[in-house]
Amino acid sequence: MEQTEIEEDHLEEEELEETEQEIQSVQLLTKPFEVRLEAKHVKALKKIVRIADELKIEDITFTFDGKSLSVRHMDVSRIALLKASITLRETVLDDFVNEDETSVFAVVLSQLKRALNIEEPTFRLDDKLYIEGKIGLKDAQISLRLVDDYDSPEEIPEPKVTFKVTTTVNVKKIIDDVEKLIADPAYLRLISDKTGLAIEFDTELQTGKLGVYPSNGEGKANYSIAILKALGSGDWKLQFSTDMPMKATYDIDETLYEGTSAGRKVETASIAVWAAPRIEG
Repeated sequence: MEQTEIEEDHLEEEELEETEQEIQSVQLLTKPFEVRLEAKHVKALKKIVRIADELKIEDITFTFDGKSLSVRHMDVSRIALLKASITLRETVLDDFVNEDETSVFAVVLSQLKRALNIEEPTFRLDDKLYIEGKIGLKDAQISLRLVDDYDSPEEIPEPKVTFKVTTTVNVKKIIDDVEKLIADPAYLRLISDKTGLAIEFDTELQTGKLGVYPSNGEGKANYSIAILKALGSGDWKLQFSTDMPMKATYDIDETLYEGTSAGRKVETASIAVWAAPRIEG
């Protein structure tokens, strides 16, 4: 009996040590910080969150380095990669003076989506993510529990592709036009040649084509319409090669005017979505 009790006590001590190590690891990754988001930051973050939601991402992981908030996340099917960065400050916070100092944390996407109804919020990361600001004229605050189990952004590689085709198009407008002609296509076929970019689409019973749109280079590939829909509004730069992953990028800029000089563009956020091709049999 005594030996059994000793063994149980020993196991409890080991479990306690493992728990303490896990807590310490989480604390080291989630380095505390506090930063205020302006309206332009919230707008960019809402676009990123909407894309992540469309890609069926449930828990979203962020990296904060003292001046930017970034994301590198795979979708649940592992065929799309969301990579984005929002510049929050021109100078680094004092607690993040070294280049390798970062805070990595994850929260439930649906909870963050609702929390972004708070206007020009302050994000304070500690044992939870605390978000404070106003809704209308009233003070508002909410806390989001941190998710312990998440994929490290550093372990998610970005595809290495030599692009043959480049085009800038309003993907949402293209999809809207396609759906006026055909119901529920699963994918779009992008075909670029010397005349420009053509969009082909089909189901078991129908086929169709739109175009042409301005493009450079030659190549063709099929991409999931669900991923293309996730991009949402705006003109996206698409880069792809025949039957290779596509990179869609969207930059959010603001123009700053200083004195009487001409305005200069400053990047607020950059968003990139990678999509795996659908290979036809």
